Formats: sequence, structure tokens, C-alpha cells
Amino acid sequence: MAESTVTAIVLRRTDAGESDRRLVLFTREQGKIDVIAKGARKGGSRLAGVSEPLMVAQFQLASGRVRRFVTQAQPMSSLPALRNDYVRLVCGLALMELVTVQMPYEAVHPEVFDSLSLALSVLGGDGDPAVPLVWFAARMLASEGQMPDWKKCSVSGRAIKTTPVWYSPAAGGAVGEDEQDRYPDRRRATSESLMGIARTAELERPPEKLKRSTECCSVLFRYWQGVLDSPLPAWEKAIQALSSDGE
Repeated sequence: MAESTVTAIVLRRTDAGESDRRLVLFTREQGKIDVIAKGARKGGSRLAGVSEPLMVAQFQLASGRVRRFVTQAQPMSSLPALRNDYVRLVCGLALMELVTVQMPYEAVHPEVFDSLSLALSVLGGDGDPAVPLVWFAARMLASEGQMPDWKKCSVSGRAIKTTPVWYSPAAGGAVGEDEQDRYPDRRRATSESLMGIARTAELERPPEKLKRSTECCSVLFRYWQGVLDSPLPAWEKAIQALSSDGE
């Protein structure tokens, strides 16, 4: 079997066989991959803790004809601050969900891995937990060439000077009052939140503060749902938790 060592974040785990776990890893070296952690569900297994979502570790892998297997793993961070705080935990799981759904298998993007690692590190601090989620999701949107010009109607190209602003994933961004009836998926957002998303996407790291951060999360959630054409239940829970936390 060919062997390799990767630095990875555990995105998802499911049970496999009688005592194994199937892991979805996001690695810096190989992109998103599936691996089998044999015996990880057995009592006392050294792979039990390291095979949990949000774990950051170095994994030694052996590649067979069809599958990759974890042979050893060295934990780098378990992100304990996220696991001890429900709001931070669900925001972390929302980050995992976006990468799981959006990133294709075996597409190597070390810059995305580094951004995700930074977002998780900031999320584990004591700042607003919505901010690193907004930053990472906005950066991903910009890197995919999907970030709209929120100041202009995506249909007519005319400047939008009113607030709140209609926006529609199907339309590809903001829509003016004259066009909004054409898009059933339209929603309203303040221009301040839309500009906040655009400015945050340009930063090299999450800002310390962001006005209307929860609203920014909600806009990005709806927009990414439209881009991916996929439900994002973990992200929806994160918005619910952030909204409740701010009450």
C-alpha cells in the first residue's frame, strides 16, 4: 500500500462496519478525501478521539486499490473552546458543512485549508462567533467569483440607493424594486449588512468586530443555499443560536 501523511480537519464521521469509522477529511495536501479509521469505535482505540468532527491532526494514510485507511494520527488541536460553547460549536459545524458541500473531492486548495484553519482558530477565541463564519463564507464566495456588486441591481445594472435592499440568489445579487417581483426567492437585507459582507471578503483575516454580523450570516446562508442548490441545516442552526444569543 502507498503511504502518505496529511494535515487535516475532520469534516464528518459516520459508522462503518462493526467498529470502524468513515471520515471525510479536508486536507491541505490532497483536498477533501474519504478515509476509513479501522477500529475507531472500539474502547481504548487511539483513533477514537481524533476521528471526531472539528479535530485538527496529522494523519498517516495507507492507500489500497479502492480506499484509504488511517494507520496513525497525531492530534494538533481539538478546539476545546468550541466544544464547550454551544453557539461556537454550531458555528464551527456550519463551517464544516460549507466545505463538505462546496469543495469537490481531491481538489487541492491549500489557501482554503489555511482560511478554514484561521476561521476555526478565531472562532475558538472570545470574540463574536458570527464574524469568522461571515469572513470564511464571504471569502469563499469571492474566490468562486460569486460575490455580487451589492450596490447595483444584478438585472438592470442600475445603482440601488434605497435600504433595505432586495437580494436574490437566483438573480445573482441585489435586485431593484422594479425587478424584485420576478424572483420568488428574494429577501430583504440592510445595505449595511451587504456592504459589510463585501468588505469582509477583502480582508486577510476575520475582523475584530462586524456590525450586523448575525444578519450578514443570514444573508450568506440564503445566498450559499441558492448557489449550491442544497440545504444547509448546520448553518441554519448556527443562525438560530446566534439570534437567540443576541436577544
